[in-house]
Amino acid sequence: MKKILLSLSLLLVVGMSYSQFLFSESFNYPSAAAGDSMAGVNTGLPTWNRHSGGGSIAKCVQYQPTSLTYNGYAFLSSGGSITFQHKTRSQDINGGFAVADSVGSVYTSFLLRVDSSGGNDTTCDYFFHYCDLSGASLSNFRGRLFIANGSTAAKFKLGINKGAAAKLTAANITAGAKPLAFTPTEYNIGQTYFVVVKYTFNTTTTKDDELKLFVLSGPIPAVEPTADVTFVDTAFSDLKRIKSVCIREGSVGTAMAAVDEFRVFTNWSLSAILPNKLNSFNAIGLKNVVNLNWSINAAENNTIVEVLRSKDGINFEPVSSVNATSTKTNYTTSDKNLPLANILYYRLKINYPNGNFDYSAIQRVDLKNIKLVVSPNPATNNVAVNASGLISKVEMFNIEGKKVFGVQNTASNTINIPVSNLINGTYIVNTTVEGETTTEKVVIKH
Repeated sequence: MKKILLSLSLLLVVGMSYSQFLFSESFNYPSAAAGDSMAGVNTGLPTWNRHSGGGSIAKCVQYQPTSLTYNGYAFLSSGGSITFQHKTRSQDINGGFAVADSVGSVYTSFLLRVDSSGGNDTTCDYFFHYCDLSGASLSNFRGRLFIANGSTAAKFKLGINKGAAAKLTAANITAGAKPLAFTPTEYNIGQTYFVVVKYTFNTTTTKDDELKLFVLSGPIPAVEPTADVTFVDTAFSDLKRIKSVCIREGSVGTAMAAVDEFRVFTNWSLSAILPNKLNSFNAIGLKNVVNLNWSINAAENNTIVEVLRSKDGINFEPVSSVNATSTKTNYTTSDKNLPLANILYYRLKINYPNGNFDYSAIQRVDLKNIKLVVSPNPATNNVAVNASGLISKVEMFNIEGKKVFGVQNTASNTINIPVSNLINGTYIVNTTVEGETTTEKVVIKH
């Protein structure tokens, strides 16, 4: 697939009439390698923090360059996924986001593929939970999601409780912790499911918050369906807020699974297919410029796409905006007024005409010491592509996406593109230099 867990760190403003993602993660880390620790610096994004367990590559929640797939899911994108394994590995990580004291409900959705379950009803372990803190030290784990054996080796089931310890011993139950509430349905090992964990803040007491678990294998309904499991446990205190979602590699059982496309939101409708689908988003850094391109299917007129930039991957500011229309799919722009930094982060904010908005995954950009010049622009007879590094490929496309020029394996710093026979209009030039591809608009005017 791709493009589950969520891209990240967005504001929740209580009282606003529209829904929004609090956290979004598609694991789109081009600089990461298979097996990299999600709590390490290898991913290049300050998205995940380790709050417990070992941090070595051998014992960690690991990045994988392949993504999960799920038919009909709106947010699939190119990128990777993560894997966790109970008992053999040992690491707990959390993804934090800015959120005020909460009311209503918080949903977390993700794609889940279980490859082995490895624990019965009282010796299984949990892999997901909410928390009221984020960062290096956490407590108050609530909404724990467990993986347990099914009736056969090819099946598994999911269980949820409010805050019981990982290993559900007789002592824990005697102390007031309710046993797990398991899904009535068993699921197939090796199949990808769409999972939603809902936490509802109630105000009548301090221990009555409600949990719901949804596990889907087919279309995602636009209206919230009946939950597979509903759970309330008054033995544990309620959360005053939710500030992070957590993935855990437990010490009980041997469950192994992959997770992808994380989203945290406050309205079920955001789990369903949106009218505007962001197919792709790329940010390419050269010296003194970052070129950005993206593709949206069937955008409504008056949809505004903002380009947001950050130095730390958490705090973003707008740098430009583009008006999207229903007649155009591919968009490009450049950020030339760069701050002093070796690494920048970019994401898109898609503002819909009805007031709702959506965010893309975050793109990390390493600013390369490469200079690329495409000139003249406008051009009449020839377009010259000049680079400080060796050019491996140059392609030119017309506005309809048809390739009108292409060369590769040039081993040269300069390529001339004849354009005297091309009709007037805007063209796209894609140039690959030392493994980095950048996109430039060129206007042909005779």
